[in-house]
Amino acid sequence: MTGGSQGSGDGTPGKLTITGLEAYNDKYAMGFNYGEPSISFGADYDYSGPIPGQIKEGKVTLKVWTLPDYRNYSGSDKNVTLRVIITEAPKGEDLIQGDVTVSFTNGDGGSGVFAKLGDW
Repeated sequence: MTGGSQGSGDGTPGKLTITGLEAYNDKYAMGFNYGEPSISFGADYDYSGPIPGQIKEGKVTLKVWTLPDYRNYSGSDKNVTLRVIITEAPKGEDLIQGDVTVSFTNGDGGSGVFAKLGDW
């Protein structure tokens, strides 16, 4: 991953579309990045963290924030591998984990294809 900044929190959250989720329609997805930039993504967030967004037609579009303060992400980091967590319900247990690699431009991550991690 190269370049960019986490942003100031001004404006709107960054965004990210994850594709390749046809096997998980009507489930929910959210995630994070442990490295730099330190970000989280979901449909929204509350006191406990990101709230997963519902997967429809094999994809989900999510908002992106910096961690730990949930400020709006507006960075331009490239080739960032993010951990995706798929759950049965918005506050459900983890069902599947995988990765998606994206490149952000001013907070917009475009889209990336989900790659499942091992057997869960």
